[in-house]
Amino acid sequence: MNASHTGQTSGKTTTRGDSNSSTSISADTGANANNMDALANVVTAVQASIDSFREENRASIASLHSILNVYGQRITEVEDGLNEFDERLSSVEGSHASLAKENDAFRERLAYLENYTRQQNIRIVGIPENVEGPRPTEFITKLLIDLLGEDSFVKPPSVDRAPRNLAPKPAVGINKPRPFIVKLHHFQTKELILRLARQKGPLSFNGSRFHIFPEYSPDVNKRRTAFSESKKKLHATKVQFGLYYPATLQFTHNGKRMKFTDSVGALAYINNNVIDDNGCPASPVVENGD
Repeated sequence: MNASHTGQTSGKTTTRGDSNSSTSISADTGANANNMDALANVVTAVQASIDSFREENRASIASLHSILNVYGQRITEVEDGLNEFDERLSSVEGSHASLAKENDAFRERLAYLENYTRQQNIRIVGIPENVEGPRPTEFITKLLIDLLGEDSFVKPPSVDRAPRNLAPKPAVGINKPRPFIVKLHHFQTKELILRLARQKGPLSFNGSRFHIFPEYSPDVNKRRTAFSESKKKLHATKVQFGLYYPATLQFTHNGKRMKFTDSVGALAYINNNVIDDNGCPASPVVENGD
């Protein structure tokens, strides 16, 4: 009897437990369903917000796309223009190089012709103003014969023209007479006069020192003048030298013939090799210049 009662009690207890478990599961399922519904609502709201944002900004985005396309076209046009500009610039640079080469050739020809027209000219510097009178050619002829010796010439030198430099006439009291630009009729006469002037040494007229030089173009004169400092130092060290046309300095040092067309290089060589810091010859010098 007790056993039967116990069995009945156990059966009742089990049934009650199952009932409680079912109730708990049902409650959890309902809560999950509610959570899913809430999540679905949130997703729906977010999607609606995104759609609304897209719709509100659709026109602005389309406008930006349009602007970007316009800028893209402009950039393409600019790039094409730059490529064309590069091609034209390359063509211009090539033309410039060709024109520069031609210009240099023309300048050389012009310089040659300019100096060719002066090949029979001499420049006489230091003769006082107004002493030549109204006939400067006769004055220069007599001056050359008197100073260089009549016996030096087979016949009196033929002077075609003897004007003074076209610079303004100096004011009274200023002892800077304009040089004579003398055109001789024969090139050989010019060379003879220059040689005799070098041989005679210092020249003077009525107590005034004067000099006779070849007459060159301004460009050649400038290039030759650039060697002045080098010539002074070679004179000081008693080194014979020659300054040859158009502007080449030549002298002999330690048995070697030196030639310079660059005045800076010539001066550097003389300072470093021909003279020392005291201005004395740095080493024995062979005096074999022209």
